[in-house]
Amino acid sequence: MELVIQLFQYSVINMPTHMANIRKFSQWEINQCLLFNMTNPIIHKIHVLLENEDNLEYYELLIDEHPNKNKVSFTVYGKQPTYAEILKFIDTTIPGGTTVCIQNSDIYIGAVSPEFLKESVTSNVVVTLTRHEETDPENPDIHLCDEKTCPLIYDYMGSHDTFIFQTPVPKDFPYDRVNINQNLYGAEAVFLKAWVDTGKRLFNPCFDISIYHKHLNRTKFSHYETVADGYLCHINPSAPKGRDDIQKRLKTIFK
Repeated sequence: MELVIQLFQYSVINMPTHMANIRKFSQWEINQCLLFNMTNPIIHKIHVLLENEDNLEYYELLIDEHPNKNKVSFTVYGKQPTYAEILKFIDTTIPGGTTVCIQNSDIYIGAVSPEFLKESVTSNVVVTLTRHEETDPENPDIHLCDEKTCPLIYDYMGSHDTFIFQTPVPKDFPYDRVNINQNLYGAEAVFLKAWVDTGKRLFNPCFDISIYHKHLNRTKFSHYETVADGYLCHINPSAPKGRDDIQKRLKTIFK
């Protein structure tokens, strides 16, 4: 699988100390997600889209000593790319028949069965995942997932941070409808609706393919611009096969 992410570097110039420290910690979390994803064997290549040359120098230095640094390629995009621009980058850069993942910058992927990934992501299916919250930053391989620690899964309202599909992007994909940034509330619903309108089926196996949100003490967003909500398009989480006990505990606002 090839991962495509957009990264940036937080500026702390002329900021009060407490605000600067918060941003520095957030930057560390984003850095850790990149490093964790570089280590994950399910990810063979990582395409990083950057906003400027300063970001390039920063991230090249960050991964310089990492044993898997050859997995990573950087592209200076010049600004924050929209979903449409990310898809066009994929279509012109990554060969057809490749499993590709678009993911938010503060997310890393856990252990994934290659067989399950291959069975789930087909030419007709887009896998889109609801995130788990990291419960033990000191031990990233240890996670608890229940109603308290994973509210976006157990009380599903349409949140998705990861999209996995096979290239190429459909020729009739409505790029004009997804010319929006990732960090807008409801942007994922707009993005998913565009996929559905090309005839794709959605699947949310967020227990079998777990993604983790590395952002201490923040599980939900409340201050971003809103472009849609989950009623536009959503796909409820699916528990692992044979785990009816989990499926019965999953709630959703969608009927």
